[in-house]
Amino acid sequence: MKKTLLVLVVVIVVAGLVVGCGGVKLPPSRSYVPSRLEMPVTQEILSADFAEIAPVVDGFVGEFEDAWLDALPITLTAENEDDKYEIITKATYDDFNIYFLFSWKDEKMNLGGKMWEMRERDGEKSWKFGSRLPKEDMLSVGFEVTPIEGFDAEGCNKLCHSGPNYMAGKMGELLDIWTWQAHETFITGSASNHIVGPLGAGIDDQADNFDTTAGLIYLPGTLYPNKKSVASPLFIPVGAPQQIGNIDLMQPLPANLNTLPAETTAPYYIQLPGNPDIKCMASYNEEDGIWTVEMSRSLVTNSNLQVQFAHNPTEDAYYLFHLSVFDNQMGESHVYTEKPTTLEFAGK
Repeated sequence: MKKTLLVLVVVIVVAGLVVGCGGVKLPPSRSYVPSRLEMPVTQEILSADFAEIAPVVDGFVGEFEDAWLDALPITLTAENEDDKYEIITKATYDDFNIYFLFSWKDEKMNLGGKMWEMRERDGEKSWKFGSRLPKEDMLSVGFEVTPIEGFDAEGCNKLCHSGPNYMAGKMGELLDIWTWQAHETFITGSASNHIVGPLGAGIDDQADNFDTTAGLIYLPGTLYPNKKSVASPLFIPVGAPQQIGNIDLMQPLPANLNTLPAETTAPYYIQLPGNPDIKCMASYNEEDGIWTVEMSRSLVTNSNLQVQFAHNPTEDAYYLFHLSVFDNQMGESHVYTEKPTTLEFAGK
């Protein structure tokens, strides 16, 4: 019997969708949103057919889940100079939600997560970034919300890996990123969601430095990454370790760190109030070394900063997305698809 470890998914979050001076102006959210594109713009096309019975988002493909068994798979190649991953990808939708399925071979499951550690030196206690736990496996899907110059040819490579300003586009260009993280999956059962887009009036391409955080908007219902520049987290867990993503089982950090045990640890991410937009669960097959990740989100959301998938179901609809895989969360050494893929909605 194959050993399969069920792992629930992630998120990142916070409040405050503030668009800076000269910010992006978008129409209000509607129940009907036309297709982003009128035709496929890439040779790689992922077709989402209508599902009479929606799949269960549990990280597994059941023997009776016709939505996944009948869905047409495509294989997307994510690579860099050192690594290469073949990600089998499927999509389907019903009247309310869209569903994605990703599976790929990974020799080792990494789901350690990042933690702070309480350390004591010369009688004084302080928080330091954790060193005991490994990092985690991740997968990100980036959807073009508004037209992004060059995205149809280079995808996220246009925003993240070319040019002097990391993840910095032009005003009006928005990218909706869904990220599965193995550690937070186990804690929260949802994927992180944030928007990439410049919030200021403009970006100086000749500048030596660029504050990348100014280009990120974290959406409510995900996890908030505590500031990396401060000496301690905002909250510490009071429940079982697997519950550290639940704000109800956490307490504010006391002003006097000496009241805490020397071995105290705290989560790198904390969950804030809100309902996660993206359901996400995953499993790892230890025998075959394969990750399986499922994601789902409503076709239309209340935030017009996010990609809106609603369309006339009697017509075809097309959207662009880019895929990245992080093995053991190796930062910018992650692998990614060279070009974006067209998501095609087949009319019901």
